[in-house]
Amino acid sequence: MLNAILFEAYESTNLILFSLILLGHIGCGIMLVLSYRKFLSELDEMERKVQLEALALAVGFAILVFSTGGILSSIDVVPSPSASILIAVISLTYMAGLIVGRIRLS
Repeated sequence: MLNAILFEAYESTNLILFSLILLGHIGCGIMLVLSYRKFLSELDEMERKVQLEALALAVGFAILVFSTGGILSSIDVVPSPSASILIAVISLTYMAGLIVGRIRLS
C-alpha cells in the first residue's frame, strides 16, 4: 500500500509529498534498527547469542537465495526476485534459526 502511494506521489511529480513519505519510511527503518539494538542490549548472554546466530543465518541465507536468484534470472530461468520474497526469506530463516537455537540451548 505504501509503495502504491509512494509511486503515485512520485509519478504525479508531487515531490513534497514524495519526500515526506520517503523520510517517514526512512525514519521508521531507523527506529526499527534502534529498537532492535536496545532489545539485544537488554538480553542475557545466552539469548543474545541465539538472536545473533539466527540473524546471521537469516542474512547469509538471504544473500545466498538472492545471488542465486539473480544469476538464474539473468539467464531467464526464473523471474527476478522481488522485495517481498526477500522479506519472507529473512523472516522465515530468522524464525527457524531462533527455534533451532533455543532447542540447542535447552
